[in-house]
Order: sequence, then structure tokens, then C-alpha cells
Amino acid sequence: MNTTTDEGESHGSVLPSFPPYVATPPQRNRTPAFVWWLIGIPIMALVLCTVAAVAIGGFAAFWVTHQVTQTTTTTQTFSVSGTPMLVIDQNVGNISIATGQPGQVIVTVEKHASDVSADNARHSLETMTASLDQSGDTITIRTAASNDHPFTMQSVDLVITTPSATNLSITMDVGSLAVDGLSGAVSATDTTGDMEFTHATLQGTSHLSVTTGNLSINGTLASGATLDARVVTGNATLRLPASTSASVSADATVGNVTIQGWAIPVNRQVARASASGTTASHPNSSLSVHVTTGNISILSQ
Repeated sequence: MNTTTDEGESHGSVLPSFPPYVATPPQRNRTPAFVWWLIGIPIMALVLCTVAAVAIGGFAAFWVTHQVTQTTTTTQTFSVSGTPMLVIDQNVGNISIATGQPGQVIVTVEKHASDVSADNARHSLETMTASLDQSGDTITIRTAASNDHPFTMQSVDLVITTPSATNLSITMDVGSLAVDGLSGAVSATDTTGDMEFTHATLQGTSHLSVTTGNLSINGTLASGATLDARVVTGNATLRLPASTSASVSADATVGNVTIQGWAIPVNRQVARASASGTTASHPNSSLSVHVTTGNISILSQ
């Protein structure tokens, strides 16, 4: 129904007014920045490690295929009248000692240097030293390889022949020791490398020590001999005649002990193994072997 106002205007029903509807896009949840960091950092590290590995591998391949080796060899002969004593101090290189002619010791020194540059290799040879001195029947040999170039490999190897009855005192840092056919007392220490004695007769008191590497003895314990053998990381293997007459003590802190050919029991406690006994009713020699991490094998032959 219409109404009339004093102004003469006619009004209908009044409807409320609303603002126009504007559609807004749906809001997405944004990933926090720290999550992207957590994802991105490992991926970037993996990429960098891969690139570094490829680069190092490529350089190593280049070095191996392009290296130049320079070598010098010198030989010196010493006359001896009694039982010689060889005193050797070696920091990098292998030592080979074998039975030679009576009355003389022959020492061959081989210096080796490898580098991608022939000039660097030749210069490296000049920095390596070897001194040989004699006092009576004692021959002292000292070698040193001081590498002053990061891509140069050096070694000073010794090849020695000596009378079958020879005593040894040897200290090595890096390298292997091989002794064949000698009879005498031996004191030998090797930080990194293997020790191998074949056809050897150990007399008197002998001490053998290897920090990282294997010890192998194929020989005989003379009557009255005492052998103390120690390996920190590696295996110790001894092959002795079935007629060996010795008291035996073997202990592996983490590893196994094997005794073959003699009735010596082996005791095992978790990771540790030990054995103690004799190879004869009246032993005339003594054998002690200790390995920190590795195995001990004492075998008859």
C-alpha cells in the first residue's frame, strides 16, 4: 500500500544494501622457508660431493696414466769375519734380506720417485738419502725419503745378501720386510707393512712387532730361543716343524686362535681367544704371540 508524504513523494518498501560480491582465489598454505633449507642443504652437499669425487677421480686417473718414474741404483759390498749385525732404519720402502756368500754383505739401494713431471721426479730422487756405515761386523743403514711435492711418490728399497748366520735390528715406518734363509736373533718393528720370514731359524731373543699389517713366519725356533711377536691390526701366522719344543702363549683380543698339530687347548670368551701350553713334554724354547685385532695361527709342518 502506498503512502503520500507532505512533499508529495511516494515510497515503497526499503531493502538493505550490500557491497558487491568479489570472488577471491583460494589461499594456499605456504611452505616455511626453513623446510626448503632442510631439503636444499643435503641436496647441495650431495651435488658438491659428487663433483669433488669426479674431479678427484679424474685427477687420479690422469696422475696414474701420466706419471713418470725415475730410479737410481747403487751397490756396496762389505767384508765381515764373524757373525754380522745389520742395523737398519728405514722410513719408506721395502727391505729384502736373503742368504748370500760367507764373509760378505752386499747392499743394493734402489731409489724410486714418481711424478707427472720428469723434473719433479728427478728432483725428488736428489732429496732421498741412504747412508751405509761399517764398524767391525756391524753394518748400519739409514734411509730417508722426505717428500717435498704433494704429487710425488717416493721409496728407498733395500736388497741385501748376507751370510746365513746374521743378526738383525730393523725399524721401519712404511714398507714390507722379507727375510729368507737366515739364522740369528731378530728385533724388527714395522709401523705399516707386512713381515715375512721364510726358511728362518730364530735364535737367542727375538722381538717382532707390526702395527698395521700381517706377520708370517715359516721356520724354526732354535733350542733356547725366545720369540715375542705382536700385531696390533692384522694376522699372525707361524708354521713350525712338528718337532718344535716350546712353551706357547697366544692371545687375540678380538679374533681367533688356531693351534694345529699340538694338543694345546684354545679358550674363547666372547670376542677374545687365547691358548697356552707346550708342544713337548720338556720345552726348550718359548713362543709368545699377541694380536689386538686379528687372528693367530700356529701350525705344524
